[in-house]
Amino acid sequence: MSSIIFSKTALLILISLLMLVIQNSKAQNTEKMNNPKVIQITPQEALQLLEKDSAIMIDVREIEELEILSYDVDKVINIPLGAINNFEKQVEDVSENRKIIMVCRSGRRSQKAAQILLQKGYSAVYNLKGGIIEWEKQQMKVKKGN
Repeated sequence: MSSIIFSKTALLILISLLMLVIQNSKAQNTEKMNNPKVIQITPQEALQLLEKDSAIMIDVREIEELEILSYDVDKVINIPLGAINNFEKQVEDVSENRKIIMVCRSGRRSQKAAQILLQKGYSAVYNLKGGIIEWEKQQMKVKKGN
């Protein structure tokens, strides 16, 4: 008789633990959906997104930096991150449904800008790993200034 009671107790404990695991899994999935991550991509992946998926590239570097070296792609716009309030206002003109590749010199500022976009509700946000430094290293097209 006591073994039957023990078995029922053990079964109840197992069911409770299973329910906790399921709830935790659901909470993690909800957190992932509510907290999307910036997707890190290579220069080759960025170029593919630009060519095949109608993505747009947003370069967050300052104008002076662009005059020295810039990305030689058709779908790139410059919205400097330096003036953060201006950045947030200008980026509102870009559709939230569009795939956006954030770029800069090394990938740090663009990562920060990508986080801002995610917080504003954008979902398909990519960051170019290594920025224009890696882009040029991989022999992708660039424009050089004087």
